[in-house]
Amino acid sequence: MKILKININNIHSLKGIQPEINFSEGILGNAGLYAITGQTGAGKSTILDAITLALYGKTNRHGNDKPSEEIITRNQKEAFSEVTFEVDNEVYLAKWNAAFTRTGSLRSDVRQLYKIDGDNFLLLADKVKEVDLKIEEIIGLKYEQFTKSILLAQNNFSAFLKAKPDERAEMLSKITGTQIYELISKKVFEQAKTLESEINILRSSINANFLSQEELEKITNDILEKEKTATIQKNQLDTLIAEIAWLDAIDLVKKEIENKNTELQEIDEHFKQNEAIYLKLADFNKAKLIETDFQAFQNAEINCQNNFNETTTTAESVKNLSEQLSNTEPKLKIASINLQAAKGELLLKKPLIEQAKSTINAISANKEILNEIAPRFKRTTEDNAVNEKNLASETQKKSALEQTISANEKVIVSLSKYESWDAEKGSVELLYRDIETLQSEINNTSIDQLQEQLSAYDQEKIGVENLIPKLHEEINKLTNDTASIEKQKNEFPSFEILSQTKEDLNKQLENWAKLAKYIETSAVEKENLKKVEEDLKKGKVQKENLEKLISEKKDLVKTLEENKTLKLLVASLEEHRHNLKDGDPCALCGSTKHPYALNLPKDLEENDDSKIEKISSELKGLNAEEVNCIKSISALEQQILTSKNNLPILEREINVLKTILKIDTPLTADIIQLNSDETTRLLEKTEEHVASLSGLTSSLEVQTKLLSSKKDILNKVEMIHKDYQTASASIIKNKGAIKNNFEIIVEKFQQFGHTLDTQNLESVAIIHKQLTATCTLLNEEKEKLKANQNTLGELKTSLATLQTQDKNFKTEIESLKKEITKLTELEKTYSDQLHNQTKTFILKSPVEEENRLQEIVNRGQESVDKLTQTFNTLSATIKTKKETLEKLTSEKTELDKKQETSKQNLQSKLSENNFESLEALTEALSLTDNESISVQKKNFDISKQQTEGALKSSRDRLEVLLGNPLTAKSKDELTTYRTELDAISSALHQEIGQLREQIENNGRILEENKQIVENINSKTKDFEKWELLNKTIGSADGKTFKKFAQDFTLSLLIQHANKHLETMFRRYELFKDDNSEEMELQIKDNSFYGEIRNINSLSGGETFLVSLSLALGLSDLASKKTKIRSLFIDEGFGTLDPENLNNALDTLEMLRQTENRQIGIISHIDELKKRVTTQIKVNKISNEYSNLEIVD
Repeated sequence: MKILKININNIHSLKGIQPEINFSEGILGNAGLYAITGQTGAGKSTILDAITLALYGKTNRHGNDKPSEEIITRNQKEAFSEVTFEVDNEVYLAKWNAAFTRTGSLRSDVRQLYKIDGDNFLLLADKVKEVDLKIEEIIGLKYEQFTKSILLAQNNFSAFLKAKPDERAEMLSKITGTQIYELISKKVFEQAKTLESEINILRSSINANFLSQEELEKITNDILEKEKTATIQKNQLDTLIAEIAWLDAIDLVKKEIENKNTELQEIDEHFKQNEAIYLKLADFNKAKLIETDFQAFQNAEINCQNNFNETTTTAESVKNLSEQLSNTEPKLKIASINLQAAKGELLLKKPLIEQAKSTINAISANKEILNEIAPRFKRTTEDNAVNEKNLASETQKKSALEQTISANEKVIVSLSKYESWDAEKGSVELLYRDIETLQSEINNTSIDQLQEQLSAYDQEKIGVENLIPKLHEEINKLTNDTASIEKQKNEFPSFEILSQTKEDLNKQLENWAKLAKYIETSAVEKENLKKVEEDLKKGKVQKENLEKLISEKKDLVKTLEENKTLKLLVASLEEHRHNLKDGDPCALCGSTKHPYALNLPKDLEENDDSKIEKISSELKGLNAEEVNCIKSISALEQQILTSKNNLPILEREINVLKTILKIDTPLTADIIQLNSDETTRLLEKTEEHVASLSGLTSSLEVQTKLLSSKKDILNKVEMIHKDYQTASASIIKNKGAIKNNFEIIVEKFQQFGHTLDTQNLESVAIIHKQLTATCTLLNEEKEKLKANQNTLGELKTSLATLQTQDKNFKTEIESLKKEITKLTELEKTYSDQLHNQTKTFILKSPVEEENRLQEIVNRGQESVDKLTQTFNTLSATIKTKKETLEKLTSEKTELDKKQETSKQNLQSKLSENNFESLEALTEALSLTDNESISVQKKNFDISKQQTEGALKSSRDRLEVLLGNPLTAKSKDELTTYRTELDAISSALHQEIGQLREQIENNGRILEENKQIVENINSKTKDFEKWELLNKTIGSADGKTFKKFAQDFTLSLLIQHANKHLETMFRRYELFKDDNSEEMELQIKDNSFYGEIRNINSLSGGETFLVSLSLALGLSDLASKKTKIRSLFIDEGFGTLDPENLNNALDTLEMLRQTENRQIGIISHIDELKKRVTTQIKVNKISNEYSNLEIVD
């Protein structure tokens, strides 16, 4: 991917449309290596922001967090960025645009992507998401990858190399973006723990309270028996309900008959009370039949009266209009004569009026010309005077300036030998700064401090040569001691295994205790169950005996009541006898003959009430006893059910514990106690192992810390010793370089006549200052000479112009004087001519005189027109009125005939409908609420018919009901019996419901357990995968996978970096210290037989090259398969001395040539600006705004 063009408008401090940055042709196209320069804060990095805005809609420094209103240049309305780029020989154009609306609100950003084919632009995407996807597809990089690929992170890697060991891991994560692996590690750990917790919760949620097969069959049989009993009770209840409903129906029909009779009486009463109003309604209905004829008669009378009135009015109007017409005719003749006289006067004076108008216009034009010339004459006279004054002043200035120029030329000749100092000054300054740098390095080389550090470690004063072997010997001894402790520690199981063993033994001990408790509880529960079952058998026998006894007592009571009824009927036979009629059947025997009964037996008169009452009392007591027996049986059954439910649960718990404890043989209390004691012994032994392992671990930690400390001391001593040797060699080298620089400076000063007596920087600075001041004076004199010569040329030009203007002013003044005299004489001639033309006018102004005459003509014409219109209108109106009068006279005969016909027709209709007069007809029609009365009568007629029909229907229903009797008992007796039967039925259904609920609950428990087991199996499969992943990369703090990813990324980065380092600087090779846990980088120095050096031993220039190679490696990693041909390096050159700066630039130039890349260096370093001449300059034009300039 290569950037071809960048176009910027109003982004950050770059105000307005900037010059196009074209990398494909022109200055930048031929350069390859270029610099982006400018003051700090001018907006150099804004060019990078413009690139990422056009491609990804984000700024390089702010990501997508910065709103567009902060990107748009302050006080501007819109901004845009356009980037033309090339991928695989295809050219594309990406656009970004943001703007404010008229109301000041920010419009949504506009993003577009085009493919360029010659002069054709093919739109690929114009929506934000579509553009992002297309950009990623074409370039092959996401936003974060692109920014790491195009912007070299040299500064970040420089800081990485200099950072403390404990800071490097975090810095590498930020540079390479490996923080995601820490999050992945945490998420894997959390997911594994979550699944494990969910599985344990599901296992604990399995419900063990389900029924055995025997219990399920027993409950099913009980339900079937109880449902049979319930069916019998339902049939009895249905019969009772039908009998009660039959009695209710009879009562209801009787009540309906009574209500209908009452309603009929009310309707008849209503008709009696409203008889008069209903008669008026009948008259009204008859009158309505002839209302149309009555209205026809009334209309005929009205039409006759209207004809008479209109005839009288029209005749009177004709008379008045004729009188007005006779008065108007003489007025019209007088007005016509006056109009002709006014027109004649206007026609006579018209030529004089036109001549006077022309004269007035000529006078006005002459005055305008004179008024225009007078100010011009005055202004020309004043300008001539000013021009003469300026001409004298400029002549004096010219003489003085010629003398000044002569003095400048003499000074320049005397200082000409210092002219070449500007060319030599840069090299002297470079040598001066080089001496300062070298001297600073000598001063900063802390050789004494290094010596003191070595002495601090050499407390026995044996010397560094002996100290290092001694430290090696101590480290070897500590290593052997540590290995010995490690060996003893390995003889024990690990802490994790011992902790797990301890936890398992504690659980096993707890399970033995639970097992003993469950076995004891099960034995007690079985004993109780056996006892309750025996009590239940006794209770059922007692219930059967009570039911048999109650049945016998009820039969006895029934027999006694039937005997009592029979006795009462026989005893009252004589009373019934009196109510019988011969020929009618008897209600008791059906006989039609009714003889008197004589000599009745005495036993028929005995009273059995006391006997019935006694047996009923006994029966009540037996019923209560039966209820108590049923309750007792129900309680015993519930106890048995509970015990049977508890026993399987206990058995399951015992079996579960036996499975956990791996027991196959029968258990006794002694066996349980023996196993508990053995478990306790093993637990104590495990705790002893834990204590021993803890002691060894502590000793190992102490030895390890001591060994690490000794290794640190050895590394520091070796590093300080190596730094000491390097510092000594560096001081000797720098002193030689300082001497050579002073010799060159002496030679250059001698060229300008100055001698450097003492070789110190103060003397160099003094001479440099003197030479620079002299050279500055020479340049100032040259500038003054050039300025004075330019001014002299301007003065000569000005003098020539002033002389020409003086001549022109004089000529113009003479011409204006002649023209003013001529115009004054012409004005007097025009005034005399106007006086002769207007002397016959009443008004002296020709326009006013013309308007006066025209006004008289207009008024006369208006009067004639008005009178003519009035005369014509009156004549036409009189004619129309006469025609109307003739028409009314002819209509009168027809209207009189119609009136007589309608009158005769109405009289005939009144007689037919029994109306004596028109007044009687009018009175009948005056009924106002006829509609409501008619509706009311109709409703009462319908109600009467409906009520009579309903009454007949109710009587028929009563007859049918009484003809089909269902019972002889009263409603109270039936209701009481129904209440008792409902209670028994309800209790029975409740029992059935409870039994069904047990079966449903059991099914629900089994289904839930099945689903839980399936869920456990499913989650276990997931858990096995996540647990395997967790063991590999998971950890609570995320460090496991993060460290692996960092090590892997660093290894890849070093591979890519070494490729670039080999190209740039064959001497060094990077590699990672695998023995260090702190991401320690080391350098292999191929110039010193492959010596391994610490990264901190590199010089500033060497550090720059290494960090640059790492940055290029990161760019290769981030860009993956996409080759980025456009790179930017943001700063990083400020710490380089001139030599290393040249080396760095040579390296970048070589990189540009070998890999065909465009490289932009963003910097404000002056020396870099001189070295890289092709530049994109960012110039500040104010505190807020900047602009771009491309220079070579």
